[in-house]
Amino acid sequence: MDKTLILPIKYPVTLKAAVKMIFKYINDFKQFGEIEIINKKPIKGSKGGRPKRIVYLNESQINLLFMYLGNTSGNRKYKINLVVKLKRLQDEMHVRK
Repeated sequence: MDKTLILPIKYPVTLKAAVKMIFKYINDFKQFGEIEIINKKPIKGSKGGRPKRIVYLNESQINLLFMYLGNTSGNRKYKINLVVKLKRLQDEMHVRK
């Protein structure tokens, strides 16, 4: 799986909100591949802190995440279908090359 670390730097949402959205609809995201989740503990010898949860998503999952942020309940199935169609188009373009 190609790994892309998701950090909503230029998107008006907190990392906590993005991770919460992923876990709320985890089965939707898994339709587009596996999700790698790493719980990273604070560095040994540091003052401590909470473990950080790092989530790795593929490109289709990233597209779905951005669509779900600001989502209404009636649009989820439509958005899943849209991501499926975009992925098919992308795969067809790669085959043509």
